[in-house]
Amino acid sequence: MLVGGRYELHDSIATGGMARVHLGRQLGSAGFARTVAIKRLHPHLTTDHEFATMFVREAQLAARIRHPNVVTTLDVAAEEGELFLVMEYVHGESLAGLQKQLLARQERLPPRVSAAIIVDVLRGLHAAHEAQDENGNPLGIVHRDISPHNILVGLDGTARVADFGVAKALGSSAGTGISSVKGKLAYLAPEQAQREPVTRVTDVYATSIVFWELLTGSRLIQGASQAELVHACLTLVAPPVSSIVPGLTREFDDLVARGLSPRPEDRFPTARDMLQAIERSVGCAGASEVGTWVERIAGTTLSDRAELMRRMEQSRNGSSSTPVGSTPVTERRVPEGAERVDPSRLTLTTSTSTSSAVWKQDRSLRMLQNGLLFLALSLLGLVVVRWLRDTRQLVTTAAPASPPSERSASPVSSGRTVVGVPMQADSTAASSPPALVTPPPRQLISDRASPARARPAAKEPAATEGARLLPEGGVATGRDCTPPYTVNEAGVKLFKFECM
Repeated sequence: MLVGGRYELHDSIATGGMARVHLGRQLGSAGFARTVAIKRLHPHLTTDHEFATMFVREAQLAARIRHPNVVTTLDVAAEEGELFLVMEYVHGESLAGLQKQLLARQERLPPRVSAAIIVDVLRGLHAAHEAQDENGNPLGIVHRDISPHNILVGLDGTARVADFGVAKALGSSAGTGISSVKGKLAYLAPEQAQREPVTRVTDVYATSIVFWELLTGSRLIQGASQAELVHACLTLVAPPVSSIVPGLTREFDDLVARGLSPRPEDRFPTARDMLQAIERSVGCAGASEVGTWVERIAGTTLSDRAELMRRMEQSRNGSSSTPVGSTPVTERRVPEGAERVDPSRLTLTTSTSTSSAVWKQDRSLRMLQNGLLFLALSLLGLVVVRWLRDTRQLVTTAAPASPPSERSASPVSSGRTVVGVPMQADSTAASSPPALVTPPPRQLISDRASPARARPAAKEPAATEGARLLPEGGVATGRDCTPPYTVNEAGVKLFKFECM
């Protein structure tokens, strides 16, 4: 399926509460293509204006955050009433997926690797908290949904924050009712569960819950129902991590305990303050160590995904490309009779995709231009070849063969007959008419120039003096024309005017 004229939609690789994430390819000019991740709203949410608005808000807010620890949003595309969010592809696994693998292996994440992942998350959150609008005013972004599902750990050893779908910015029109309680209940801060204003320390609290779970390998807030989960959030007293995992130092206890303070003012004031405290107190693993750990835990999953990407790259069929997986992506996404959300009524701050018609028109125009250029170069080549051939014919002169008896006495030239040929010493040459040779027009060549007729030049008159041309193929006629020439004292034949 082609989305927005230049994005191919392929296999689904993840599913969240709002949307499904697909592998995709971004197509460009001159054969350019790169792998991207494309988020697509679930079918039952396509007709919900609130969720559609939330979907677009994610693109608006994420586009203002530029940081290596935040998944980059590239574009928003609309196709047949549906909205698609195009993001950079991270070759890695979500922290939730890694936790499942650890549980199946009955392993626990190394403390230094846990600290490195949390530090990357805090870096990304601080960039979001400090983001500004185009006028340099703080946006006051709060993610409000930090959880292992929204943290991607790449094979490069870098953790990134994703999914700003429920993020809140200062001046947002979202209310404070039940609908404003966003995020997963097991990671809500007390003020968030009580529907009080959220701030950046709300994200610090949720990150501290994730830190506690990474260190201990277990869930912190549990409940059989939503009511139990909300009650657990409001009455949470987290046990020290060292009491669960022997060998962890008191520094880990202090860091997690401060981040989980029920009072917002008792927590780390910013995400940067917390990450700096972690780096000073316990240290972190390097990116190579984290990447090696990810490859060991999620190697099978990443190999399968790499195979999907190879098959996707091999299916370079343009807009007619079909999904390479078993799940079709061209299925009907909206129930029949339901009203689609009109993307034109949603305000976008990011650029929309080029339409399919414009893309095809540009491609046809480029093909026409290339064809005309090839034709012009071909014609120019033919003209040059013809010019070189004609020039060679003008430069090259071919002398016709003379009779055997006269070959040694014939002047070497081309074109018409030349007068002024040196006289042979023997009588046979004197009684024989000169050989007729055709030189270029108006060119008078003396036989003195021929190497075979070389004679002393001291007494020789000018070769062209008194010379006359016979008509081409003509024969001299008139009185006293036998022979039709005289011989001067220098031995040069001078044809008679009346015989020409």
